[in-house]
Parts: sequence; structure tokens; C-alpha cells
Amino acid sequence: MKKLAILSILFISLAFVVPAPALAQTDAGPTPGSFWYGITTTFENVNLFFTFNSEKKAEKALGYAERRLTQAKAAAESENSKALEIALTDYEAKIALASESSKKIKDNERAEKLLTSIADNTSRHQEVLSGVLEKVPEEAREAIVRAIEASKRGQEEANRQNEELKREIERLKAELVELKAENENGGTASGDHVPASVNTPAPTPKPVEIQKREPEISTVTLSNSQIIKKVKPAVVYIETDAGTGSGMVISSDGFVLTNAHVVQNSATAQITLSSGSIYLASVIGRDENVDLAVLKINAQNLAKVEFGDSNGAEQGDEVFTLGYPFGIKGDVSFKEGTISRKIAEGTNTYLETSAEIHPGNSGGPLVNATGNVIGVNSSSFGQSIRGIAVGETIKFAIPINIAKNLIPELKAGRQVIVPKTETPSVGDPFQTEDSNLKIAKCQAEARAQADNMKQLLYKQAEDGFGKNIADAEEGIRKSKLEQLEKMSEFDESLLGLSPEQQASIRESRAAAVQPTIDYYVSMKQKNLRLLEEAKNTIDRSVEQAYNELYLKCINK
Repeated sequence: MKKLAILSILFISLAFVVPAPALAQTDAGPTPGSFWYGITTTFENVNLFFTFNSEKKAEKALGYAERRLTQAKAAAESENSKALEIALTDYEAKIALASESSKKIKDNERAEKLLTSIADNTSRHQEVLSGVLEKVPEEAREAIVRAIEASKRGQEEANRQNEELKREIERLKAELVELKAENENGGTASGDHVPASVNTPAPTPKPVEIQKREPEISTVTLSNSQIIKKVKPAVVYIETDAGTGSGMVISSDGFVLTNAHVVQNSATAQITLSSGSIYLASVIGRDENVDLAVLKINAQNLAKVEFGDSNGAEQGDEVFTLGYPFGIKGDVSFKEGTISRKIAEGTNTYLETSAEIHPGNSGGPLVNATGNVIGVNSSSFGQSIRGIAVGETIKFAIPINIAKNLIPELKAGRQVIVPKTETPSVGDPFQTEDSNLKIAKCQAEARAQADNMKQLLYKQAEDGFGKNIADAEEGIRKSKLEQLEKMSEFDESLLGLSPEQQASIRESRAAAVQPTIDYYVSMKQKNLRLLEEAKNTIDRSVEQAYNELYLKCINK
């Protein structure tokens, strides 16, 4: 993993090595298909991958699409069909990404503004592409037609989403007016959803508190097979670079609840539904103090779990765990047991159960005999509970009432990350820790990796610019040798001329070589300057990488 981390950061840092002057080959940027174009687009894709805010990702993708359009236009003017096709292929991908990312924006006003921007820009893009279409040879027209179609799809999708958004806003306005009217008339609001905000003020300035009606909790005892049929469709398998775990769908629009340690140090995860469907999920919020996290996948109409009341759970009550023990894919595992006891840790109370909770079950549901979730399985909750390593000898679940209170904040992006500290090899490893040892070790490891990275990047830069410098020096040497030959050569055209005239002609011939020498001198100086700038960029990137490596080590 350490080698992988080094290589990943090395690859990302390489994108920063490219100095601005080297990229400015034309006003449109590097030629599509060239080495520098590859470096530039790689940096863009890395930047997009690590942009988790959907609005910012959409804006960046739209900006990169604009760059590709400019480069495509330049390629068409220079009749470079291959470069044109490369630029337009990337343009299509960026427009599609902008449209997809815009669907994930929760704020109605921001979403509407971005969708309008996408629609306006893609409309303008179609005009530009139509103009280019008239200027290119037949073999290049297919790529432009595809790009125009992609641009139209982006525009149509943005307009469609905008219309849906407007209808949703109007529906929410009407719902809010209806709920307020019912409340003022002494009635109760129907439905279980109250909009958090709308874009226009309420019809009356009088503040009205609208109570959200909680869904009724089922009290009908189910058979084991009925519990499995009810809960299993909402249990998911979660994979990250660090490992696997379980989770549960808590809303039909794709929110998933799991343990924070399942997605520790990860911003994304792959989620497999019990049906076999696979989705890429974003980690929306996490609280490592409580060991809970909320993820989001782009899906609708999903089966979801029903929450019970963990306060009502009693010692001896029958309970069941569902999940994927030991990270084994396939069917969802179902284990039964009882509530062994409730145990207090700090201000919270946790559920100990005799139902099996193995590594991999973490984040899955603990349900009661009615099939309602009363806890979140946690095979490694916290560092200790009264000196006992949780998940090794006893099994614990986080009460669902704790989760219910925290879920709205997690959905809103709550991030609580607890630095993990190394424990000494003597004494009780779950009660004593040496943070200074952890800090010193992480600093040393991060510095060693960063220095190694710096050497590799320096060599990369020196190899690249060094070759240009060596070529320039060789050009200077050969040109000066040619000058000397011009100064000393004698041919028939000099016969009959005075020595002064002959010397003047030789000097003139030698002077004709001087521009070539000046070119190579300029080339050498430019590459020396670029090498120095590259090293300065590397220094900054490596220092940033050191900080990231240090924080990653501290948070292990």
C-alpha cells in the first residue's frame, strides 16, 4: 500500500511539473495528441476525480470542455484531423460529466443557475462547431457531428432538469402553503416530508412551526424468512481500497448508512446491492467519534430499511444481523441471537448481542423480530470499552436512535475525523497510547517518502529538459565550428580579390551562421529557466505531498 500511495502521489505531482511556458505552444494550448496535451488532460482528470462537490465538479468539467472546443477549432484551422478528433472526444466526455454532476446538486437555486449555464454554453458550442464543420475535410466531419450531438444532449438534459426543478419548486411551494393552512386551522400535516426551504417567502410573515410526522413503527412479529425478505434487499456490500464492509439503504433515493471505519480514509466506495447492481458512491458525511457514515449513490426507487426504536430493546430480546462477514460476496448472511445487555461508554449506550458480528458485517443492520433496524453492527467500534477490544470477544451494535439523530447532519456533510494514535507494546493496548511516538514516526515516514519522490521528480525533469539543453549545446558547438570553417575557407569566387575584400566576404559568410548560434543559445537559456521553474514547482508539490502523507499516517 505504501508503494501504491507513493506512485499515486508521484503521478499526481507529475502533472504539476509542467511549467506554464512549456504548455503555451499556441493560444489554444498544447496540440491534442501531443505529450503536453496528455499531461494536461491527465491533471484535469485527476483534479475532477478528487473534486467531491458536485457543483464544482460540473463547473470544472464545463470549463475543460470549453478548452477542448478551443483546441478543436485550432486543430480544424491547421487541418489536423487527428488532433481535432482527440479534442472533440474529450469534449463529449466533459459535457457528459457536467450534465451528470449537475443532477447531484441539492440546493435548488444553485442547481438552476448551473443548469442554465450548461444550457447556454452548449447552445453556443453548437454554433461554434457548426462553423467548424464547414471548414474541415470530409474525414473529420464525423467527429464534429458527434460532438454537436453530444452538445445537444447536454443542452436538452440541462433544460429537462431545469423544468423538473421548477415543477418541484412549485410543488414544494404549494405543499408548504397547504401545510401552513392546515396548521393554522388546527389540522395536522399529511405526509412525512417537509421541505427545508423554498425560493420564495411564505405567504404570511407569521412564523409557523410545522411538525414532521414520524412514520409508524411496525409491531408485527415476523418469521425468519419474512425478516430476510423484508430487510435483505436493502443490505449492501461496500468496497474501498482499504477493505470491505456492509451497509444499509436508508432512503429510496440512494442514501446508505454504514460504519465510519468501513470507509476510513476514503472519499468514494463501490456499492453492490443484493440484486447485484453496482454503483460508485460518494462519502457524504462521517463521524468517527460515533463510527457512523452516510454514503450516496445515484439511484432511485431503492428498497430501504425501516428504523425501529432502540430505546425499547430489552435484555433477552431476539435480534438478527445481516451483512457480508469476512468480505465474502454472494448472498447476504443472516445470523440470529439476543440482546445480551446494554453497556454505557461515555454519554452513549451500546447494544451487546450474541448474534455473530464478524469483520465485514460492520455497518450492516441489527434488526428485531419485527424486521425493524434497532442497531448498526460494529465489529471494531472505538478503541476500547472498559479495556475490552470490541469485535474480538464481544459483539456490539450502535443503537439506531443515536444514528437517527445524526443522519440529517451526516447527509448535510458533517465530517468528524479522529486522529488514530499508536499504542505501545506493553501495558493495556486499549487503554494507553503514545501520541508523540505516533507523530514522530509519521513525520519520519512522510519525509522519507517525500524526499524519495523529490529525487524521482527531479530526475524526470532533468532528463526531459536536460536533453534539450544538451541538444542546444551541441548545436552551438557545431555552429561555431561552421563559423570557423567559413572564416578560413577559400574558393574560386575569391580569386582576384584583395585580402581585405576576401576577409570581408569570409566575415559575411560567418555572420550568416550567427542567427543559428543565437537560436541555440536562446534554446539553452530557455530550458535552463524551465528546469529551474520545474524544480520550484516540484518543491511545492512535494511539500504538499508530505503534508498529505503525514495526515494519512496520523489518521490510520
